[in-house]
Amino acid sequence: MTAAVRRSKFADMIRVGGISVDPAEVEAVMRQHPAVRSCQVVGVFDGELGQVVVHAVVDLTQPVDEEALLAHARQRLEPAQVPRSIDRTQQSNREVGATFPAMGGGVRVPGGMV
Repeated sequence: MTAAVRRSKFADMIRVGGISVDPAEVEAVMRQHPAVRSCQVVGVFDGELGQVVVHAVVDLTQPVDEEALLAHARQRLEPAQVPRSIDRTQQSNREVGATFPAMGGGVRVPGGMV
């Protein structure tokens, strides 16, 4: 692994109260839920904790409520890794290069899915 790759992965980390949270790990756990097609996790600034894993946007294959998704995350992740909120979308046939519209103007996702 090159220094550039390590630096990039470190830069992607979300710092929550001194704990490093890898968004890719949270996204992978969310995608394990049978209703989740794809997921994007972001951290935002928190005056007390530094950053928090505040928000996950999930693209669903079938309807599911937010509490079921959060329960799934709580069973598999450390408390600092669990998203504080989840936006759910249900879009069939996502196109390559699609965006998650709920992410402040859209976050471009390579290949249309995370």
